Amino acid sequence: MRFDIKFPARTYKVQGVDKTYWTTHGTLWVDEKTRKMTIQLDSLPLYKEFTGKMWVFEPDINSPTNKFGDGATYDGLPDEPQF
Repeated sequence: MRFDIKFPARTYKVQGVDKTYWTTHGTLWVDEKTRKMTIQLDSLPLYKEFTGKMWVFEPDINSPTNKFGDGATYDGLPDEPQF
């Protein structure tokens, strides 16, 4: 199971309604059998408001595709580090 790790970068208005612009900074993977979690951080927000707290969301299937490629795929992590 895959989740997006996001940070609320700024707020803006659309037709008078306040909205939040979320920036994506990584992925949280949850193994459905063992319930173990793995975090892949791709970046950190460099805002003075950043306190280390980020939010986790289910991925939006309607969001635009990654312009840098198809994105990472998850096929499980090795039990031992590979050197």
